[in-house]
Amino acid sequence: MVAPGGRVLSTSQTDLPPTTNAIPVTFRRGEEARIVAVDTEGSIYCFRRSGETLWKYSRGGKAADFRLLTAADLEGKGENEIVMSDTHGHLLRRRFPRPFAV
Repeated sequence: MVAPGGRVLSTSQTDLPPTTNAIPVTFRRGEEARIVAVDTEGSIYCFRRSGETLWKYSRGGKAADFRLLTAADLEGKGENEIVMSDTHGHLLRRRFPRPFAV
């Protein structure tokens, strides 16, 4: 993360190069925002603002390039889910249960 003046606040690392911009996500109301990113294998990562990895979800197998990464409360339950699309036209919607684990 980078401050408005350009100062680096924290760094995070995915296992492979990311395929899309990382996004901030608040999974549940009242919780601290997290940073979510996807790598070239389709694994989804969640980081704290400090850069610490909270969890990694491995999709399992080579994924097509992701073109969209967003989060939304699709069910209206106060819990955001990750939504992605790839170059093959697939959509992946994922809700992450507690406790989050790497």
